[in-house]
Amino acid sequence: MAGHQIVLKSNLEETTQHGSEGFPAALYETVFRSKMLRYVPLHWHKELQLCLILTGRVRFSINQKEVEAGAGDVIFINSQVIHSATSISNDEEEASYCCINFAYEMVGGFHGSLMERNFVLPFLRNEQNDFLLISEKSEEGLLEEISSKMLHIRKLFKETEPERYFDIFAELVLIWKELVRWLHKTEDQPSTRRPEDYETSRKVISYIEKNLGEKLTLDLIAKEVCLSKWECSRRFKRIAGESVWSYLISARMAKAVELLLYSRKSVERIGFEVGFPNVNLFIRQFKKEFRTTPGQFRKNH
Repeated sequence: MAGHQIVLKSNLEETTQHGSEGFPAALYETVFRSKMLRYVPLHWHKELQLCLILTGRVRFSINQKEVEAGAGDVIFINSQVIHSATSISNDEEEASYCCINFAYEMVGGFHGSLMERNFVLPFLRNEQNDFLLISEKSEEGLLEEISSKMLHIRKLFKETEPERYFDIFAELVLIWKELVRWLHKTEDQPSTRRPEDYETSRKVISYIEKNLGEKLTLDLIAKEVCLSKWECSRRFKRIAGESVWSYLISARMAKAVELLLYSRKSVERIGFEVGFPNVNLFIRQFKKEFRTTPGQFRKNH
């Protein structure tokens, strides 16, 4: 389960056998440390890859596209896609991630199966699916669903019971199901925005701005605009391009910055006023957004 030495062919294909012929899946952990490992070189492999950022921030270069991910984010990298990874955390902050490399047969079943034909090969052959970033800005609940399953797989790889392979296999299939469902839903969204989408988004934003310090949930916000939480989320994302929860966090952080710059209120008080009754949660979220603590931010500005 530990990190592995990447050995490459002249065409940058990785030579490592991930897992075994009977169970082609493996889990690795990469830790970037100051003055030691700071990057993973360009390479590619036939296996699919899921990466969960454990700490810090990492920049991936995937088919000449740059994408940054922070702690808790998940990145899917398709088969035969060239990629590298670099730590962009400061020297005092360790960056690390775990990745699961697996053959597509793990989720596609036997050759010629309905699963392979309808839900795996079309996904793999779509050039727009070189990679997927799943973050808090993705569909409500998607990041939590996938990251929790990846953490469970990580735990299972540490165990020794032979039966653990059933659970690893099942979790991989369920992760794939979530990815396919998400992509299908995205493709099915209408390209034109409807008047009711704008009205819903306006009401959601107004309600959030007036209640930043309250304990807000998606259920509560959706109830305020008289919609189910799913319909509320869909309408809002068609206009804002991000989830309701992502917007709420951004609004809270923007207000926190304003108060840090233009008031003398304590960090604890500011956190409370923007919806974080626990100051440690506020500091953690602020640092995730700005890579510095509220106190240090105020001092530097």
